[in-house]
Amino acid sequence: MPSFTVAELAEQVSGTVEGDSGRRIEGLASVSRAGFSDLTFVTAEKYRRLLEGVSPGAALVPVDMAIERGEVTLIRVEDPQLALSRLTGLFFPDPEVGASIAATAQIGRRVTLGERVAIGPWNVGLRTAARWAKRSGSVIACGCTRACAWAPMGSDMRRAPRAS
Repeated sequence: MPSFTVAELAEQVSGTVEGDSGRRIEGLASVSRAGFSDLTFVTAEKYRRLLEGVSPGAALVPVDMAIERGEVTLIRVEDPQLALSRLTGLFFPDPEVGASIAATAQIGRRVTLGERVAIGPWNVGLRTAARWAKRSGSVIACGCTRACAWAPMGSDMRRAPRAS
Protein backbone atom coordinates (compact mmCIF):
# COMPACT_ATOMS: atom_id res chain seq x y z
CA MET A 1 0.00 0.00 0.00
CA PRO A 2 1.27 3.50 -0.75
CA SER A 3 2.39 5.84 1.98
CA PHE A 4 2.43 9.64 2.08
CA THR A 5 3.57 12.34 4.46
CA VAL A 6 0.94 14.47 6.13
CA ALA A 7 2.32 17.44 4.17
CA GLU A 8 1.81 15.61 0.85
CA LEU A 9 -1.77 14.76 1.77
CA ALA A 10 -2.51 18.31 2.91
CA GLU A 11 -1.18 19.65 -0.39
CA GLN A 12 -3.54 17.36 -2.33
CA VAL A 13 -6.60 18.83 -0.55
CA SER A 14 -5.37 22.41 -0.01
CA GLY A 15 -5.22 21.80 3.73
CA THR A 16 -3.19 23.36 6.52
CA VAL A 17 -1.14 21.11 8.81
CA GLU A 18 -0.99 21.53 12.58
CA GLY A 19 1.52 19.11 14.03
CA ASP A 20 3.99 16.67 12.48
CA SER A 21 3.87 17.33 8.73
CA GLY A 22 6.51 14.68 8.12
CA ARG A 23 4.57 11.80 9.69
CA ARG A 24 3.94 8.96 7.24
CA ILE A 25 0.36 7.93 6.62
CA GLU A 26 -0.23 4.44 5.26
CA GLY A 27 -3.99 4.04 5.33
CA LEU A 28 -7.45 5.41 6.04
CA ALA A 29 -9.64 4.45 8.99
CA SER A 30 -12.60 5.54 11.07
CA VAL A 31 -11.75 7.46 14.23
CA SER A 32 -12.44 4.43 16.44
CA ARG A 33 -10.13 2.17 14.39
CA ALA A 34 -7.42 4.61 13.35
CA GLY A 35 -3.88 3.74 14.35
CA PHE A 36 -0.60 5.64 14.42
CA SER A 37 -0.16 5.51 10.62
CA ASP A 38 -3.82 6.07 9.60
CA LEU A 39 -5.66 9.16 8.42
CA THR A 40 -9.14 9.73 9.80
CA PHE A 41 -11.63 12.60 9.75
CA VAL A 42 -14.07 14.51 11.94
CA THR A 43 -16.82 16.44 10.21
CA ALA A 44 -18.49 18.51 12.92
CA GLU A 45 -18.21 19.77 16.49
CA LYS A 46 -20.43 17.00 17.84
CA TYR A 47 -17.88 14.40 16.67
CA ARG A 48 -14.85 16.26 18.00
CA ARG A 49 -14.81 14.26 21.25
CA LEU A 50 -14.21 11.08 19.24
CA LEU A 51 -10.59 12.16 18.80
CA GLU A 52 -10.03 12.10 22.57
CA GLY A 53 -8.18 9.01 23.67
CA VAL A 54 -7.25 7.80 20.18
CA SER A 55 -3.95 8.11 18.36
CA PRO A 56 -4.48 8.41 14.61
CA GLY A 57 -1.58 9.42 12.40
CA ALA A 58 -3.55 12.50 11.38
CA ALA A 59 -7.12 13.77 11.23
CA LEU A 60 -8.92 15.86 8.65
CA VAL A 61 -10.95 18.51 10.49
CA PRO A 62 -12.93 21.58 9.41
CA VAL A 63 -10.99 24.84 9.19
CA ASP A 64 -13.19 26.52 11.77
CA MET A 65 -13.40 23.68 14.31
CA ALA A 66 -12.17 24.65 17.78
CA ILE A 67 -10.05 21.70 18.79
CA GLU A 68 -6.98 21.15 20.88
CA ARG A 69 -4.91 18.77 18.87
CA GLY A 70 -2.95 17.18 21.73
CA GLU A 71 -0.82 14.48 20.10
CA VAL A 72 -2.97 14.28 16.97
CA THR A 73 -1.67 15.93 13.81
CA LEU A 74 -4.48 17.88 12.15
CA ILE A 75 -5.09 18.74 8.52
CA ARG A 76 -7.56 21.62 8.43
CA VAL A 77 -9.74 21.68 5.31
CA GLU A 78 -13.01 23.29 4.22
CA ASP A 79 -14.84 19.94 3.90
CA PRO A 80 -13.25 16.91 5.63
CA GLN A 81 -15.57 14.40 3.92
CA LEU A 82 -14.76 15.73 0.47
CA ALA A 83 -11.06 15.82 1.30
CA LEU A 84 -11.15 12.20 2.46
CA SER A 85 -12.96 11.24 -0.72
CA ARG A 86 -10.26 12.88 -2.83
CA LEU A 87 -7.47 11.19 -0.86
CA THR A 88 -9.05 7.75 -1.11
CA GLY A 89 -7.89 7.47 -4.72
CA LEU A 90 -4.27 7.92 -3.61
CA PHE A 91 -4.48 4.96 -1.23
CA PHE A 92 -6.66 2.77 -3.45
CA PRO A 93 -5.78 3.55 -7.07
CA ASP A 94 -7.40 1.69 -9.93
CA PRO A 95 -5.33 -1.39 -10.66
CA GLU A 96 -3.19 -1.22 -13.75
CA VAL A 97 -4.47 -3.91 -16.04
CA GLY A 98 -2.56 -4.78 -19.16
CA ALA A 99 -4.30 -6.02 -22.28
CA SER A 100 -4.59 -9.77 -21.77
CA ILE A 101 -7.01 -12.65 -21.65
CA ALA A 102 -6.57 -15.17 -18.85
CA ALA A 103 -6.22 -18.80 -19.89
CA THR A 104 -9.19 -19.76 -17.68
CA ALA A 105 -11.60 -17.22 -19.24
CA GLN A 106 -14.33 -18.70 -21.42
CA ILE A 107 -15.23 -16.42 -24.31
CA GLY A 108 -17.80 -17.06 -27.04
CA ARG A 109 -16.63 -17.71 -30.60
CA ARG A 110 -18.36 -14.63 -31.99
CA VAL A 111 -17.05 -12.16 -29.40
CA THR A 112 -15.01 -9.31 -30.88
CA LEU A 113 -12.65 -7.60 -28.50
CA GLY A 114 -11.23 -4.10 -28.83
CA GLU A 115 -7.69 -2.93 -28.23
CA ARG A 116 -6.27 -2.95 -24.67
CA VAL A 117 -9.06 -5.22 -23.41
CA ALA A 118 -8.33 -7.30 -20.32
CA ILE A 119 -10.36 -10.32 -19.23
CA GLY A 120 -9.37 -11.77 -15.87
CA PRO A 121 -9.31 -15.39 -14.75
CA TRP A 122 -12.43 -17.54 -14.33
CA ASN A 123 -14.74 -15.35 -16.40
CA VAL A 124 -17.41 -17.52 -18.00
CA GLY A 125 -20.26 -17.05 -20.45
CA LEU A 126 -18.93 -13.85 -21.99
CA ARG A 127 -21.00 -14.01 -25.14
CA THR A 128 -22.78 -10.72 -24.55
CA ALA A 129 -19.80 -8.92 -23.13
CA ALA A 130 -18.97 -8.18 -26.77
CA ARG A 131 -21.38 -5.25 -26.54
CA TRP A 132 -18.90 -3.29 -24.53
CA ALA A 133 -15.68 -5.31 -24.76
CA LYS A 134 -15.30 -4.02 -28.32
CA ARG A 135 -14.39 -0.69 -26.80
CA SER A 136 -10.73 0.03 -26.18
CA GLY A 137 -9.59 -0.17 -22.58
CA SER A 138 -12.46 -2.36 -21.35
CA VAL A 139 -11.81 -4.55 -18.32
CA ILE A 140 -13.64 -7.63 -17.09
CA ALA A 141 -11.99 -8.52 -13.80
CA CYS A 142 -11.73 -11.82 -11.93
CA GLY A 143 -14.67 -14.17 -11.55
CA CYS A 144 -17.33 -12.41 -13.61
CA THR A 145 -20.17 -14.82 -14.36
CA ARG A 146 -22.72 -14.90 -17.14
CA ALA A 147 -25.05 -12.82 -14.96
CA CYS A 148 -22.70 -9.88 -14.76
CA ALA A 149 -21.66 -10.20 -18.39
CA TRP A 150 -25.29 -9.58 -19.40
CA ALA A 151 -25.48 -6.37 -17.39
CA PRO A 152 -25.20 -3.24 -19.55
CA MET A 153 -21.99 -1.34 -18.98
CA GLY A 154 -20.45 1.80 -20.39
CA SER A 155 -17.00 1.81 -21.95
CA ASP A 156 -15.60 3.60 -18.91
CA MET A 157 -16.83 1.01 -16.39
CA ARG A 158 -14.93 -1.89 -14.84
CA ARG A 159 -16.13 -4.99 -13.06
CA ALA A 160 -14.75 -5.48 -9.59
CA PRO A 161 -12.82 -8.65 -8.73
CA ARG A 162 -15.12 -11.65 -8.23
CA ALA A 163 -18.15 -9.65 -9.42
CA SER A 164 -21.22 -11.71 -10.25
